[in-house]
Amino acid sequence: MAFCIKCGEALPPGVSFCIKCGEKVRPIPTAPKTTFTAPAEEVVEVPKTTDTTERKTVYEGSMHKCPECGQPLESFCARCPACGHEVRDSGSAATVAVFSAKLERARDDGEKMLLIKSFPIPNTKEDITEFMILAYTNFDSDFHVANLHRDDISDAWLVKMEQCFIKAGMLFAPTDPAYVAIKNMYDKVHTDIESSKDARKVKKYKFSLGRLFTVVGCCFAGFLTLGSCLTGAWLSALWSALMLGGLIVSDLIGKGAIKLENKVARKLIFWGSILMIIPWAICLP
Repeated sequence: MAFCIKCGEALPPGVSFCIKCGEKVRPIPTAPKTTFTAPAEEVVEVPKTTDTTERKTVYEGSMHKCPECGQPLESFCARCPACGHEVRDSGSAATVAVFSAKLERARDDGEKMLLIKSFPIPNTKEDITEFMILAYTNFDSDFHVANLHRDDISDAWLVKMEQCFIKAGMLFAPTDPAYVAIKNMYDKVHTDIESSKDARKVKKYKFSLGRLFTVVGCCFAGFLTLGSCLTGAWLSALWSALMLGGLIVSDLIGKGAIKLENKVARKLIFWGSILMIIPWAICLP
């Protein structure tokens, strides 16, 4: 419906003037008609459905063969088992090589630590073995023990070696030479750590006050034993000999010659041997 542009009165269709105010009705311009042609319908070819129950064979990785006879070669094979051809120019572990190059370009210890921690343990036998060798040769057990909980790089290498050993146990057979080599390196690292700890305990014990008391007590107990034997006081000699033996055992424990992790038992042996002088002095002479 049309309306007057002056007074707003509704206008019946076909009038030329407003019936209320007499204003001339102006025709409303109309947009030109346009024709629309629909595009040709695009034909989409629907792929044929395949049977999802059909078994598929997927090949992954690379197969290495002897260039002389075509015999498939296992990992770390330097000579073909079929024809004896010497394998040369074999590719190295690319993943570990790239990681080693990044490690050498690291600017400081913090960047090295982040590289080691963020490196994912690879899946191939060559890469796992190469990484274990790299970690093993970069780990110093003496330095790790001397800077325990302060050397983040050694801690990162130790964690990665443990992850590498666990993954090798999941992927390789227990009799696989690669797994045996990785296990030997892993065991050797922990053996070296324990040896370094024992060596530091011995070094610390040599300069301790307990070491001084033990040496003085051994000398005194030996003197009492000798004097009791010379005077024929065999009961006193036996008691002082027990005191001497206890002090010697305590000294060997402090040196690490006798393994005893219980510190309370070690202190009881030491002080028990020292206090044996009291009944000897009161009753036995």
